[in-house]
Amino acid sequence: MEIDQLFCIFGGFFTLLAARSNWNWFWNHPRAKGVLSMCRGKKGARIFYSIVGILLIALGINGF
Repeated sequence: MEIDQLFCIFGGFFTLLAARSNWNWFWNHPRAKGVLSMCRGKKGARIFYSIVGILLIALGINGF
């Protein structure tokens, strides 16, 4: 397993963890606020980040 695959897997787990959390430092970041407004609230943003996390993990497992 290459380093870029591990990076995708750990990034996916972090994204999933962030989607389930209520970390102020994560949800108050300007980029996260953009996703919050695009997804019409925190519930939609959590779903979006969960999907992104799962896709990152799948990409890391399957390779590029």
